[in-house]
Amino acid sequence: MIVVFINCVALKRSLGNAFLVGGIGMVLLWLIPSLYLNFKDVTGLSAKMSSLFTESVPALGFMQGSILSYVMIIVLAMLLGGLAGLSGAAFKRVRV
Repeated sequence: MIVVFINCVALKRSLGNAFLVGGIGMVLLWLIPSLYLNFKDVTGLSAKMSSLFTESVPALGFMQGSILSYVMIIVLAMLLGGLAGLSGAAFKRVRV
């Protein structure tokens, strides 16, 4: 998140653009390693972890396997990266 913040401070971006760039950057940085680790995993740990959520909440029963984990990763990474980028762009405006 620090890299996203510094990137948005160094490059002049609008607030909306900074949110999108930061969010997409964090999604890629979090999703690619998690997909790699999931495909290299022979124990099926991510599916077991997802089943903890889908079995306890009946409304989430339609999500099979690790889909719920990936949805949570995408939402959290988009919010955290977007807010870091937004903070960097806002810091640039206040500082200048």
